[in-house]
Amino acid sequence: VHGEKITTEHKLYKTNVDQFRLWLTQLTERLNCCLNQESKLPAENRIKALQDIIKDVRSGEKKLKHLEAQSIDVVQNTSPLGAEKMKAELEELKKLLENIKLVSVEEEEKLLKSLQSENTYHTQARVLETDVQEFRKRLQRLGNHFEKDDIVR
Repeated sequence: VHGEKITTEHKLYKTNVDQFRLWLTQLTERLNCCLNQESKLPAENRIKALQDIIKDVRSGEKKLKHLEAQSIDVVQNTSPLGAEKMKAELEELKKLLENIKLVSVEEEEKLLKSLQSENTYHTQARVLETDVQEFRKRLQRLGNHFEKDDIVR
């Protein structure tokens, strides 16, 4: 009965690790799509997608903590070599998740700055357009003023 429990714990742990790895792969694909869609998707859409990825990373961090906790029981009934492999595998998964988080946050910040400078540019362009219109009106009034002076003479 004890051996069955150990086998069941190992299988469950392996299944959870495999599911987490698959989830990480899908998350990486979503991130790559965001990074490769630079010209195709509007910045707002890419920012939203990145924010969703960052939110998923947070839930992934919780899943990883659960895996780490689960591994403690499994490691106790594993050979030293098996325990080292499990530890290395969890470290690899942790690094992959951290990398996804880092790239997502950096890309989001870059897009937000780009969007902000684009908005600043458009605001300045509108102000300049208003100034140019005002300048034209003044020129027109000045021109009208000189025409009246010419007529009076």
